[in-house]
Amino acid sequence: MSDEPADQTIDNEALAEFEDRQTLRYVRFYPVDAFRVWKAVTTSECLDVWLYPVSRVEPRLGGRCSFSWGSPEDPNATGTVTRFEPPRQVRYELESSNFIQFDLEPVEGGTRFTFTQFFAPGFRHADDGMLQGKAGIQPAGPGTPWRAGFLAGFHLNFAFLGQFLAEDWSEDRVAHESRRLVEEANARHLEGRPPLPSAEWQRLVELYYDHVLATCPKQ
Repeated sequence: MSDEPADQTIDNEALAEFEDRQTLRYVRFYPVDAFRVWKAVTTSECLDVWLYPVSRVEPRLGGRCSFSWGSPEDPNATGTVTRFEPPRQVRYELESSNFIQFDLEPVEGGTRFTFTQFFAPGFRHADDGMLQGKAGIQPAGPGTPWRAGFLAGFHLNFAFLGQFLAEDWSEDRVAHESRRLVEEANARHLEGRPPLPSAEWQRLVELYYDHVLATCPKQ
């Protein structure tokens, strides 16, 4: 356990930081125990609510996983659980060799939460037209995967995760919201309608555009 309360040392509003040109991390503190956070990052219905609107996870080593914005599933967003160490670490490795990983560390007063995202060199986003203007541009260059709109979206996801954990939703409420959000995402995807941007998302897009341009390693 840390000797210093994590809520005094971790800024939950901090922008993501780059480990290298292909990898970035967000670090957050949640004032709940690691098992609560573990459930939120390894349960399909919980992930539907706060991360991707259509998440499918078999919570075991070697289990299948997929993360989509609506049916049909994106083949680049399906994969396998390649690390599974409750309640400390889970990695979802995708067919494209990209991965997302959650690391949870019990600390004084709660849990230190680290989200790592890695894109394999050479990965290219599908040109689906969902992100317009600065949101869809790769400010560090076409050889990098980082788009300001996605980074702003994850930033908001982790803020909502904090609210979700604090409210300690019942299983019935989680199941109801999961069904509603999946149905909404599938309908929007079928009709080609992008999610409606919020003012806070647009503000973060501006911040992340400049942040990526200034801090993403050049090589």
